[in-house]
This record gives sequence, C-alpha cells and structure tokens, in this order.
Amino acid sequence: MHTKPAKPLGFFVLMLIIVGSIDSIRNLPATAIFGEPLIFFFLFGAITFLLPTALLSAELASTWGEHGGIYFWVKKAFGDHVGTLAIWLQWVNTVVWMPTILSFIASTLAYLIAPKLATNPYYLLIAILTLLWLLTFITSKGIRISGKLAAGCTIFGVFLPMFALIILGACWLASGKPVNLHLTWHGVIPHFTHWDSWVSLTAVMTSFLGAELATVNVRDVHNPTRNFPKALLTAVILILITMILGSLTIALMIPAHQINLMNGTMETLQGFFASYHLTYLMPIAVLMIFAGAFGEMVNWTTSPARGLTQTIDNGYLPELLRSPDTLIPYKRVLMVQSIIASFISCLFILLPKINSSYWLLTVLSTEVYMAMYMMLFIAGLCLAYKFPNDKATFKLPGGRVGRWLICCLGLIGTGLTLIIGFFPPTDVALSMSHYTHYFIVGLICMVLPVFGMFGYKAWNTWQGRKL
Repeated sequence: MHTKPAKPLGFFVLMLIIVGSIDSIRNLPATAIFGEPLIFFFLFGAITFLLPTALLSAELASTWGEHGGIYFWVKKAFGDHVGTLAIWLQWVNTVVWMPTILSFIASTLAYLIAPKLATNPYYLLIAILTLLWLLTFITSKGIRISGKLAAGCTIFGVFLPMFALIILGACWLASGKPVNLHLTWHGVIPHFTHWDSWVSLTAVMTSFLGAELATVNVRDVHNPTRNFPKALLTAVILILITMILGSLTIALMIPAHQINLMNGTMETLQGFFASYHLTYLMPIAVLMIFAGAFGEMVNWTTSPARGLTQTIDNGYLPELLRSPDTLIPYKRVLMVQSIIASFISCLFILLPKINSSYWLLTVLSTEVYMAMYMMLFIAGLCLAYKFPNDKATFKLPGGRVGRWLICCLGLIGTGLTLIIGFFPPTDVALSMSHYTHYFIVGLICMVLPVFGMFGYKAWNTWQGRKL
C-alpha cells in the first residue's frame, strides 16, 4: 500500500514536514486566552507530552527503519485489533479536526475580502468545503508532491509570520506601549484549585499534537534511522520556542475575553500594522499565514489516510477499497475522509457561536487522539520487553529507568487531558449539560465505527473468506 517517491526525503525537508504538522500560528489564540499561566502549561505539556512523544517516536522510527507509524508500532506490540483501533483513532481525529483548521484558513482569507466575513458562519461553511476538496485533489497526487508543498509552506507560512509576530511583540514592549498582560511570578503559576486554569492544558496539548505523524513517511526518508530522530528533536525545540512567544504576543495585544479563537492572530497583526503604519503589509501577512495553514493541512490530510490504508490488507476495510494500483486505496480513503468532514463542517451553522463549535470539535478530536497516545506509550514499554534485541540508532536516555519515566510522564499528560476535556472553558457559549451531551454523543460517533471494522473482519473470517 505504498508508492515510493523517486527521490527520498532528506533531513531538512523532513524537519519542515514535522514542524508544519505541529507548529501553527493557528493554535496561538486558543492558548493566548488563558493569559500568564500558559507559560506553565506549555512547559508542563512539553515535559509530559511533547518531549515523551517525540523521544519515543524517534526511537521506534529508528528501530524499525523500513516501517513507521502508530499502526505498525501498536500492532507489533498488541496485535491486529489494537493496531487497527490506534490508527482509527488517529484517522477519525483528523476527520473531526479538519473543519477547525479550515475555518481558520477561511477566516484568514476573509481579511483579503471583508474582515467581517471572518465570523460569518455561511461564508465559513462555503470556504471550508471549497478548501477541503481542493486539499483532497492535491493530496491525492502522492507524497512526493504533497511533501514538497508542505515543506515550502512551512518556511513561507509558519517560520516567517511566526517570527514576524514575535518581533513585532518585542518592539511593542520595548516602545512602552500599553499591554493587556503583565507577567509576574504569581500570575505564571496557575491556581491549581481553579478548574478553569486546568482547562488551558487542553488547548496546549492540542497545539502539540502530531509529533509522531510524519513517522508514517519514514520509508520515504533517506537514511531514516539517522535523519528521523535528528529532524524530530530539532523540530521540537523550534515548536516550543515559537508557540510560547507567539501566544504571549497575542495575549499582550488583546484582552483575554476578546480573543477570537479563529482570527485572534489576524486581529493582533492588524493592530500592530495599524500602530506602525504598515497596513499595506496585511495582504502579504494573510497570504503567508494561509500558506502555512494550508501546508499543515497537507500533512494532516495525507498521513492518517495512508496509515488507515494499511489495515486493508488485514481485512478490516471493505474489498471495494482494494486495488492492484497501490495509490488507489489511498485515494478512496481520502474521498471518504473528505465526505465525512464535509458533513461535520455543518456544525458551524448549527451551534450558537462559532467559538463554541470550534472548541467542541477541537476537544473531541483531541480526546480520541489522546487515547491513541496512551496506547503508544504503553506499546513503547511493551515493545522494549517483547523485542529486547532489536537495534535502534536512537535510544531513550536513561536506560530502563529512563524509558519508564518517559512513558509514565506521557501517560500522566494524556490521562489528565482526557479528564479535563469533559469540562468546557467559561468562554464557550454552551451550558454544561449541553456541552456534555454534545461531547458524549460526539465521542460515541467517533469510536463506534471501529467496532464495525472488527465485526466485518470477524464475519468474513467466519465465512471462510481469504482476506
């Protein structure tokens, strides 16, 4: 189920793909609304999630250089059923999450037409569907084209606007202009007894998702056992620095209760440009941020779909997805993915506020992804004992104790996020009862289909079919 590109991916392109999968200016408003404590939760999230995920993924990728991705690792540890559950959780997370980032792209593009459209649900829905099917067309062309596009978008649309935002914030501070955030030691340490403080952890963890995503492309990497760990760890450092400073910049400019989750970044840039008489740069900023978000979507659209196609050979998906042409099953999964995401996008006109639907879809996708990460950390422990003689060019530091510490930290971070996800922040315009109802129904709808896949394989096996 794999088409090898003519030229393998090198360290630099791979690093850009990883950064583009995780680092996004889109995530900054969702963390900026929590103010000073976001520094604590970024560091907490890095220690209990981002670094453990990156380190474990690097070791697993370097151990099995010809294979990669959550499906292979969990399957190797626990068998076909559990591996299928893991890749399903990753894939369905992507399907539910896609409308949120597409809404960000749509609201960003609105600044080229009429900024008021950025909060118009009907404009958002039309723009989301257009972008979604454009992405489907591009990513159906294979990893070589989509990988180069994603790398270029990361340079132009992530690094440049992110650093520009941070530099503008530093100039704003240096010039003594009024700010909405005053960093103090007392403010940075959250009030642990206030539940709202912990809700910010969900936004932080969401911004760290995807560290393992590029591992599905490990077979396309030149010298993967060397280049993949190196690219992954370099990307982690860049991601952590840019996200903390970028979020603080937005919090400095806009009061927390006025930050819009979709266009808070654009409002911040608009404020900077207006103050420094640089409004003519706004269209350029819009195009750059659009490119970064679009490149991120290329990564997220491609990798989970490629991972899910691996289950076809094991009989978990219908025969109609199978084809002698190895690219056809991937294209068919992409088509199903886009159809489902199109229906989910309608939430933007059904829920009372756009912020509400944005947060709900974000948390739903994060919850199922966190369940997948818990399986990853448990698999990491299991594989070390199940295959003790496998050679890895990159080993988790600290030997056996280090492995247990890293995996347990990852389980703590993912477990906390799973619990916190059941509680909405005060800024979400949904009552607790309505939020819980939507949340539980959403989780059931996301997880239930995988049991149908189990039943499908069991039925065919019982019928004596050779799958």
